[in-house]
Amino acid sequence: MDVSIDNIRKTIEELCKFENRIAGTKMEHDAAKYLIDRLSEYGFPDIIQHKFPVISWNPSEASLTIVSPTEKTIDCTPMPYTTSVEERVRLVDMNSENEQKTDKHPVFGLTEWGPNIYGAPTVAYNKALDMGLDGVIVSSPVEGDMLKVLVVARGDELQIPVFSISKEDGDSLRKMIDESEVVLDVRAVVEKRKSDSSNIEVVLQGSEPDYDIVIGAHYDAWFSGAADNAAPVAVVVEVARLLKESVDNGDTLKRTVRFLLYGAEESGTNRFFFWVNGSREYVQSRETLDDIGLVVSLDSVGYNAPNYIVSTHETSGFAKTLTETIGHEDRFVHWSPPGYGSDHWFFTSGGVPTIYLIPWPSDLYHTQKDTPEILDYDSIQAFAEYSVGAVSTFANAIVLPFDIIYQTEQLQQRVQEYSRGKGNPLDLQSVLKHLADIRELKPDFDNYKKATLESDDKERISEFNSILRKVSGKLNRTIGLLLPVKGESQAKHLPNLDLVTDIVALDSIIKSLGKMPIMDISPRTRSQFSAFEDTPVSWIDVEKPIEALREERERMIKMVTNEVEDFLVTVKEIQSALEKLLKS
Repeated sequence: MDVSIDNIRKTIEELCKFENRIAGTKMEHDAAKYLIDRLSEYGFPDIIQHKFPVISWNPSEASLTIVSPTEKTIDCTPMPYTTSVEERVRLVDMNSENEQKTDKHPVFGLTEWGPNIYGAPTVAYNKALDMGLDGVIVSSPVEGDMLKVLVVARGDELQIPVFSISKEDGDSLRKMIDESEVVLDVRAVVEKRKSDSSNIEVVLQGSEPDYDIVIGAHYDAWFSGAADNAAPVAVVVEVARLLKESVDNGDTLKRTVRFLLYGAEESGTNRFFFWVNGSREYVQSRETLDDIGLVVSLDSVGYNAPNYIVSTHETSGFAKTLTETIGHEDRFVHWSPPGYGSDHWFFTSGGVPTIYLIPWPSDLYHTQKDTPEILDYDSIQAFAEYSVGAVSTFANAIVLPFDIIYQTEQLQQRVQEYSRGKGNPLDLQSVLKHLADIRELKPDFDNYKKATLESDDKERISEFNSILRKVSGKLNRTIGLLLPVKGESQAKHLPNLDLVTDIVALDSIIKSLGKMPIMDISPRTRSQFSAFEDTPVSWIDVEKPIEALREERERMIKMVTNEVEDFLVTVKEIQSALEKLLKS
């Protein structure tokens, strides 16, 4: 099956004409209609449109005009969920302004983006609120006259307006502020309302369906959104075209393939996960995820950046083999497990084996310069060929390509990180023993797999695939988040294990506080003496905060203990199931 880069290019260019495909807006709705027509053009008769509610925010106008000391209009864009505003303001540099706002008239703060690509605008916004400012202007982190957009507060209307400008204009304004008073006319016209978005789904029915494969990408975007995310959508549509054509020409797919185009990935709700709305709605609308064998998810394909293939551990061998099969092993970087940043997340955390495809990072991310002209089409072609290979190979595999023994080995390494730490309150030896016992089953497991492949016994194959999917699902469901962590937040198996470090540190603090001389005096005595107005000494009540720390430590220990105990039950179940299978 030969990928047509011309078809992909056409889909990208047409989709990018729907600029600012923001959740619930007319542009997103029109983009959905275009994609439905595109899939119809390729011969899909039954196209399903799953609608769901979103909070829609739609900017129609925005301007920043310098009134003094010169007259000049600056390119800008409002950050998501900024409200309509029209006023004349004084501009101050937030990094050099030490005092709170004292002006009666509106004052906006100017600040640079900062080192955190995701969190910086939120930090600036909260700082502006603390300073009592009436708005904030954030300049882009890199040069190139780029405007960058990110959600500042999760779906809620911002208390003050936030605008994005280029780094160059930010530097120019800071220089003006150093030399004289800067006055701006600020204007934004936006609409915020309840609306709907939709997921678009087409299905190629398998001849012997057991576990479906899903391949998907989101079609909403800020600005033109060529790489993020028109190109990934175009790849999914092209894979759908190729496989449909193949089936129409008499080829068969053993497993059912579901092609999904998600709405509202970038925004649309005020929950913690203010993004990935479409994929979450799809996952939560299903009775079960157990019948999905694999999810392939694409995001930001086309950036000139390192090309990552991020997979759950049991699929990593399959993922790496595919890069060799298509002859692009030097182009891709492999990594595990997938983080929480895109549409695969609720499938992954729900236990589904996952392959996540993304080039990262790019300075063009969420900027007005993410247009078709900047795309790396060689990279897009490689990802398209990889996607075709992944879907067709998985759909026709006799035995699911999951290495669950390797998966348990990775969990064993994860637990070992905390098994011998000084002050660790947990006994992890039982978990490690059962994981080691599973690892010892590898030779028998490999022999059983080989015999199953050679047997052509459909009942045996079905039973084996059932074990593979159940084990992978149980282990993947231990993937989660622990916030906050240093740097970017990461997805980890058994995330609460990371609390062990905090528990040990907290325990040391509590012990140190307990050595304070004042702690030798009983709380009752301190209370009695502090009741007198003429007490000759200052009695310090530290018992309550120390007790609060003890309670928090116990709560953390309970969280980790529960996680480990649940995992031990899971590991025992897996070991028992595998031993039973290998004896059959």
